[in-house]
Amino acid sequence: MFKIPRWFSLPQFRLGTLFAIVVIFAILGGWWSDHRRLSQQIYELQNPGPRWDTSQATGPPNTPGSGDIQTAWASSMPDAGPEWLVLDYAKPVTAQSVEIHETYNPGAVNQISVFAADGRELMVWRGIDPTSTSAPRGISRIPLDVDFPVQRIKVYIDSAAVPGWNEIDAVGLVEETGRTHWAAKAYASSSFGRNLKLPAWYK
Repeated sequence: MFKIPRWFSLPQFRLGTLFAIVVIFAILGGWWSDHRRLSQQIYELQNPGPRWDTSQATGPPNTPGSGDIQTAWASSMPDAGPEWLVLDYAKPVTAQSVEIHETYNPGAVNQISVFAADGRELMVWRGIDPTSTSAPRGISRIPLDVDFPVQRIKVYIDSAAVPGWNEIDAVGLVEETGRTHWAAKAYASSSFGRNLKLPAWYK
């Protein structure tokens, strides 16, 4: 029987092995790429919107607990001084109170203003945040005494007064009937995530 010379079979074996290794790595690479893409898609479905940015303060509360959680708005830096959050609602609301859901280092809210139809900012409350600074989280309910429907409000926080990031998950306008309206858009003095800029006409 004719035998294949050793010098012929050995290189052929090595080439075959090398080809098999390349194929295996290609398959593993494709699997890993698909796995990462799927993981990212699942994450984005569970955590819509950029982390800690102004959009996290819109809509109803969705932060599951207290702590530094990305589904709440946070300023770009902690303890940097006065910060503010402007909230727009889908339509004017005859509100009797503002409901602020604070989820991390609460107690820094110190002022609230509303905007008249002509754009004038009117300060309607100044004082101590109803939520204690020692609480892990809280819902601050602050009465509104205005004689016109409100579509835009501004929440001020004294970030230096309460150490750490002071995170806000949602801000609602509450009617006398108890119905709560949640913000449709939000703008801020700064944001840890993407910051939605105020319109050019805003002063």
